Amino acid sequence: MEDKLITLVTLTYAKAEILKSVLESEGIMSELYNVNVIQPFVSSGVKVRINEKDLQRALEIVESGSWLKEDGDEPEKKNILVPVDFSDQSILACYFAFDYASAIGAEVVLLHVFFPPVYSSMLPFENEVNSVEEYRMVMQDVTEKMNNLVARLSKMVEDKELPKVEFKSKIYEGVAEEEILHYASRKRSSLIVMGTRSKEPDNDKVLGSVTAEVMERSNVTVVAIPKDTPYFRFSGMKKIAFMTNVDKRDLISFDSLVDIIKINKAEVVLLHIGPENDEWSKVKLSGMKDYIEKKYPGIKVSTMAMDDDGSLTGLDAFIKENNIDAISMTKYRRTFFSKMMIPSMTKRVFFKLDTPLIVFNRK
Repeated sequence: MEDKLITLVTLTYAKAEILKSVLESEGIMSELYNVNVIQPFVSSGVKVRINEKDLQRALEIVESGSWLKEDGDEPEKKNILVPVDFSDQSILACYFAFDYASAIGAEVVLLHVFFPPVYSSMLPFENEVNSVEEYRMVMQDVTEKMNNLVARLSKMVEDKELPKVEFKSKIYEGVAEEEILHYASRKRSSLIVMGTRSKEPDNDKVLGSVTAEVMERSNVTVVAIPKDTPYFRFSGMKKIAFMTNVDKRDLISFDSLVDIIKINKAEVVLLHIGPENDEWSKVKLSGMKDYIEKKYPGIKVSTMAMDDDGSLTGLDAFIKENNIDAISMTKYRRTFFSKMMIPSMTKRVFFKLDTPLIVFNRK
């Protein structure tokens, strides 16, 4: 019986070719689909397809991100990456990003990714002419929007609404989440800050789904800022809930959180969600608090354990009652099949609550 071909990922032509070479060097045969035969190097939406039996190994290669790295990619200075779509949510992300960049001496990189039109006309000459003209129009539109955004932010800096930091803009073509992850990995971004339009996954809001995908796969810490949290600034982040399964690995993520909050000495609540009668977890939570207080005596730490009925209603009430400014949590790598069967707590919180989210990815 023949092996079933499935789509592993959708990329630009150039990156699809790179991934194809890497997969085949690992003994995984692959094929490319949707390649523009007239102008292959401007193709987008190229599908990399593999045999179903190779899915698990191929996913491990894709999610590692190592195949995206290029020589000469050592950045000159720290950078905070802000993917933008030119909406008001992009400005919300900039409030936090500029604040944090100013605090750590980094520059801000505004990145917009657009998906060029793909044509499949049976008339090669007409196809080529239409593609080039449509591409030119799209590129002109996004360039104008990026220039307007840069001008708006420059005025906000001039008016002291934003701190004065270096910032630059980039426009890439391709699949948004792939290009965001590629840039962050290649340039070793300190943080990815994204504004989101909607908390509901079925509301057809593109940036929301892109943010969820970036949070799921990024090796870089991601800050996601919902639309209903205007002017969320790093300097105003005074109380954070750190969600923990009281796993020793969470202590590594807490170190990463401290790197972010040590400047403004925000208060941290160690929050464990689980069965109400789980006394052993409460004991471990108390031990975790003692350990952190000894290691970081300058940070105020408290604990909270609550039951989860699946609706996150209790968490939402806790956030409001305790004036929590942001939730931080660790996203552990899961197998492809566990992702399909069980929704992650990260995505549940992201899509259900209107609270800024700081996500650390760990293996």
